[in-house]
Amino acid sequence: MPEWKSFTLDGDESAASPGAAEQGAPAAGGPGPDEFALKWGTEVQPVTIERIAAVLEGDGLPVATSEFVAATQVEEGNFQIHREPADCPWAQVELRLLVQGAELADLDRIANDWNASHLQPTVFPVPEAGQPLLVAASRFFVGEGMSDRQIHAMIRRGVVVGLSLARELAQAGGDGTGGASDEEGAGSESAPASDENGAVSEPDPAAAEDGAEPAPVPAADEEGAEPSAHAREDGA
Repeated sequence: MPEWKSFTLDGDESAASPGAAEQGAPAAGGPGPDEFALKWGTEVQPVTIERIAAVLEGDGLPVATSEFVAATQVEEGNFQIHREPADCPWAQVELRLLVQGAELADLDRIANDWNASHLQPTVFPVPEAGQPLLVAASRFFVGEGMSDRQIHAMIRRGVVVGLSLARELAQAGGDGTGGASDEEGAGSESAPASDENGAVSEPDPAAAEDGAEPAPVPAADEEGAEPSAHAREDGA
């Protein structure tokens, strides 16, 4: 079935219509998908790790998968998209940050300050042996299925807000994009290295599939991707 689109009538009232506009055409009164979102279809199907991995590859990003996780790299950040168990109604886009020299109490303060002023990502410390980590997690509802375009928007949103935290920490003097700890059992191969794939520079062309131009990561306040009708944040 086609994904549902919201649009505005008479300037004030909103209504929902399945496939109201031709695919690729912006809904009346709402933002339209950019060229990187436009290539993805709008047919809603169950969300699987395989579909998430296919969108990552189609966007020119490196990918490694396990049963419940798809892993990728954007700029210096290692991201994992979790859906565990496989029928869980929520997917989580996660970035683990190593803040050099920070104690657990410091990470508690950073997490509390961030969460008090931001909706996403939800940030919390993890007391890893040797060096505690910050985890930045953005959760999305996937229980009713998603189109490929919505999966693209979900990943894009999770990456953008995760990198916004990393950049803020880097500006404050912490190494916000340090090495992420590997999740136990997260695939038989590691995600290959990638050049920067942000708003400023292009990633390694070798990572792109068949020479396709990879989708850029917009700035944290950019609304380039069409919002998902089903992607809702967990009320953290």
